[in-house]
Amino acid sequence: MKISLPHSFSVFICLYCVSIVPVHSANKTASCKIFGSWRECISVPMADDADEMQAKELHLPTAEKAKLYLVRSGFVAAQLPTRVSLDQKKITTLAPDTFIAFEVSPGKHQLGSATFGGDQIEREFKAGVAYFYKVNLGIYFNQRNEHISRINKSETQQLLAHLHLAKIDHE
Repeated sequence: MKISLPHSFSVFICLYCVSIVPVHSANKTASCKIFGSWRECISVPMADDADEMQAKELHLPTAEKAKLYLVRSGFVAAQLPTRVSLDQKKITTLAPDTFIAFEVSPGKHQLGSATFGGDQIEREFKAGVAYFYKVNLGIYFNQRNEHISRINKSETQQLLAHLHLAKIDHE
């Protein structure tokens, strides 16, 4: 079978286009900047764009639930995932510059993150109230630090402008 030059060029173009078009998937790779250049970091399940836009509006939860936001921003440990747990059950994984927003029943809950050694906080959450937290990661010489801190609504809004919503695996 003889293949003409125009035909082989067309095949090349088709193969090239397929290689550069992103594949639609529930897992998207979070891009991050490491030492001044953009690299692909880790893949985590991402929510769809409509859910992300709604989460960024910071609506109050339903009257019977509390709403929790947890953000991971920055480049520290950019190629390591942060496993997030609620009451010691894994609910999702965060990549750099991602966040989650979800509702919980009122009462005492444990919110945990594990990138290095991990951190866990236990708080009483009230119905109808939104709570905002951030995973803080630091590497100083050979020491790695990780802790969850409470942040205010305005800081959360500023951070969310540059973050993407990760999908909750299960609640």
